[in-house]
Amino acid sequence: MSWRGQPGRQVGGTQTVYAARLTFRAPNPGMPAFYRRAPHRHTMAAHPRDVPVSKVFELKDVADADGAVDEMVRTGFAGRDTGFRVLMPKDRGTAKRIGYRVTTGVSYGLRKKGDSRDVKYWTYHHDAERYAIVLVDRAVAERLGL
Repeated sequence: MSWRGQPGRQVGGTQTVYAARLTFRAPNPGMPAFYRRAPHRHTMAAHPRDVPVSKVFELKDVADADGAVDEMVRTGFAGRDTGFRVLMPKDRGTAKRIGYRVTTGVSYGLRKKGDSRDVKYWTYHHDAERYAIVLVDRAVAERLGL
């Protein structure tokens, strides 16, 4: 696993590997169990894919996000049993910009409208070609165990 040079010596449960001025400490498979990372404490009862949605927005670029945000704000989140799903391309840079525009736009629009901004959202891998954001009212999220 070294780029240049040879692997380092065995040191206390990890193997030091030297690669071009940087030192990486890779976990040793023979490490005692109490040194390994514990499982994540916060597990969800349902996956964000299972959240009931009233509309799915398929966004290709950042310019499409404003129309989706306007429609979500106009429809509102409070008192609804469904949320919204935004599908984005798997390109990481574009997805980050779309996600930022959607989340901040929804928050700003709801504040400007005077509605409750108690909205939860999750970003996840929807399929091989797309990321997704699910936005839903907090009461619905708690009822679903999210």
